[in-house]
Amino acid sequence: RGGEVFLVQHRSQPGHAPVGEKPFDMDVIFEDDHLAIFVKPQGVMTHRHRPSGQSATVKSGLAYVLAPTRAEGALFRPVPCHRLDMGTGGLMVAAKTSNAVSSIHEQFRDRLVDKEYTAIVAGKMEQEASVDLALSGLEAQTRFSPRESMRSLKYGWVTKVVCYPLTGRKHQIRRHLLHLAHPIIGDARYTGLSVGHPEWTPEEDCGLMLWASRLALSHPVDARRMTFESEPPAKFGSFLTQEEDRFRKLVNEGHAE
Repeated sequence: RGGEVFLVQHRSQPGHAPVGEKPFDMDVIFEDDHLAIFVKPQGVMTHRHRPSGQSATVKSGLAYVLAPTRAEGALFRPVPCHRLDMGTGGLMVAAKTSNAVSSIHEQFRDRLVDKEYTAIVAGKMEQEASVDLALSGLEAQTRFSPRESMRSLKYGWVTKVVCYPLTGRKHQIRRHLLHLAHPIIGDARYTGLSVGHPEWTPEEDCGLMLWASRLALSHPVDARRMTFESEPPAKFGSFLTQEEDRFRKLVNEGHAE
């Protein structure tokens, strides 16, 4: 009409396999025709952020590791239903159908998805703490439960903490831990400098010590409650042990108290 030309693209197969080599591995914990629970690697973005220049993302990588769905309302490709920071690894949920997307998004909106994260922080956290501190003008609440503390030459103490975010704001756990003066080990943005500890410079070789370790939600079709867990990488435990060993070694040599 009027000299206009329209190009119509037809998606013939929902979940059609992508072209090219798989950009990275992702372990799949659970999968059916409606959703999948998988483990996001650390160092990978959830969605593409153009200024970063990184093209391989969780969203683009899902089609390489998940099977096509046979369910009604199939999406062309599975999509992540929430996000994790680039440096954070652990459990995520992806949807394969439009109904699953709607159901899971509603559960996140209504705070019906239970999430737990494991973090290693600077300093000794001795008691449980709750933070109710708005972020970017939005309410944000997180509860923290310390599990074990180790001595450290650099930080004095380091503590393994389980984090329970009640809301889902950008960088919520990282910012709330900084508010408690316990920045996460390896966090290059929210550092000890802003809480009076400039010596708490980020570790260069360990990455961000934050892991999405537990996820519970209801299935979008039959509403059964499903709970999934993922242990943090071995480097989390190794870091704690190494910090303690270095401290004890120096104590035994008479250079620390």
